Amino acid sequence: MSGPALGDACVAVPGYEGFRSKLRTVVEARDGAAFRALFHPDGAMRVEGVGGRSATPDWGFGRPGAERVWQVLGDILKLGCAVEGERLVMPAMALLFADLEPDHLIVLQDTPIRRGPSEASPILHNAVRGKIVAFTAFDSPAGWTQILFGKSTAYVPTPAVRSPLSYRLELTRFEGQWRIREFGSGV
Repeated sequence: MSGPALGDACVAVPGYEGFRSKLRTVVEARDGAAFRALFHPDGAMRVEGVGGRSATPDWGFGRPGAERVWQVLGDILKLGCAVEGERLVMPAMALLFADLEPDHLIVLQDTPIRRGPSEASPILHNAVRGKIVAFTAFDSPAGWTQILFGKSTAYVPTPAVRSPLSYRLELTRFEGQWRIREFGSGV
């Protein structure tokens, strides 16, 4: 299977580059207050137990598990943006591959598909960025994701694939600025 090319369709949208730059700075600083300031007044977030509605006083950025929020945002920033009507969605694959089943993954970077979960395992095929693969097991060895390759199982490095139903940001305009309307799972 393959799908549309991954990319960033939002770069031509007025104000997007400035928003993305602010978001990148906030993520690098791990600044929860500055991150909340990027939200629409009706915005909401729920990632790994951190978040709430805009009016919620404490989103829990001080909790030990909050580091996951910054990791997810860092990953999303690398994956482009898509335009849908009056909203922007990051990562781009959340819209480009919206019709996929939950067991499908998108290859994020060219990567070998291996017979087993090891760098020493034989390469069966080289998957290219944007290819769609079928996910087959939750209990894959650490660092590897088991996929379906033909009628057999195979493995790819976990960082090389992502579900289009994973975490995403939805942006909307508010008072002339892009703001985060929702940040959470696409499921």
